[in-house]
Amino acid sequence: MYDHSKSLESAIDGWNYSIQLNRWFLKPIGAWPLALCETTTEKISCVILSVISCFLICFLLVPCTLGTILVDTDLDTKIRMIGPISFFLMAVIKQYILIARSERISECIRHIRADWDRVRMGHEKDREVMLDNAKFGRWLSFVSAAFMYSAGFFYTTLMPLCARRTEIIDNETVRLLSFPIYRGLLDPRTTPSFEIAQFTQTLAGYAIYTLTIGVCSLAAVFVMHACGQFRILMLKLENLADGKERKSTSGKTAQERLSDIVKYHIRILR
Repeated sequence: MYDHSKSLESAIDGWNYSIQLNRWFLKPIGAWPLALCETTTEKISCVILSVISCFLICFLLVPCTLGTILVDTDLDTKIRMIGPISFFLMAVIKQYILIARSERISECIRHIRADWDRVRMGHEKDREVMLDNAKFGRWLSFVSAAFMYSAGFFYTTLMPLCARRTEIIDNETVRLLSFPIYRGLLDPRTTPSFEIAQFTQTLAGYAIYTLTIGVCSLAAVFVMHACGQFRILMLKLENLADGKERKSTSGKTAQERLSDIVKYHIRILR
């Protein structure tokens, strides 16, 4: 159990604290649910960012797939490209799921807000349990972001810039990109084509990595919140068995308290 100070508990809003990282990850790529956007400007910007993210992902997926299929390369190179192409396809699927299930996601986030509102004036132990699980969910989100961004920044930014240049005919130098591009669409061997392709691939990598982080972050926060609710349910059952009174159940009979526990359990399962 963490040691929480009173100043920390009074300084943070539990609901915003628990989903803050989710908002930071999903809003820049337009995957934040529109139902949770408060103003029309936010909704329009979210749609625009979502379109930009889709374009960036397609900028990696389409040229890389065409370059793998149409260019006459050896079989080993084609097999090595199966991993990146699969990763891009999964990013497209994640983007689609986040947008298609945005209403369900917003319902879950509203559910979290309702749970925090219910315990705000309730039992002190319940708030501690929910804060503990919110802290752990944020920690999982931070760890996934640290791994994805550090590895992605190295692969999409540092590796192409530090790659060895190969001299070919007429002293033309070939600089390697993170992912191959079909030259029928864009020839990245010359300036400024290489710089444009490199910059766009870096932005596309950010969008793809953030999608992965956003999905993992949502899963972590939702699962840890559910764990906290089950822990509170166990505390209610323990207090009922021990005959202890809680602030929220003061004056209620044992049957009424048991009925409240059953309703609370059903709410968690939904």
